[in-house]
Amino acid sequence: MLVLSYERQGLPPNMVEKLKEDLISLFSKYPQFDAAGIDVTIKRNEEEREELWISIPFKSN
Repeated sequence: MLVLSYERQGLPPNMVEKLKEDLISLFSKYPQFDAAGIDVTIKRNEEEREELWISIPFKSN
């Protein structure tokens, strides 16, 4: 799991969807990943900071 903490100031409103599309395009090239299952969300942590959460699942064997 990769968690990136960032400041949201100036972030375009469609940035999460664009990032998800780019990740799907990239990880579709690698057969060990389930690109259709990629999830990109913004969550608020305990310190009230927003975090970008990216989940890229592996395919089942």
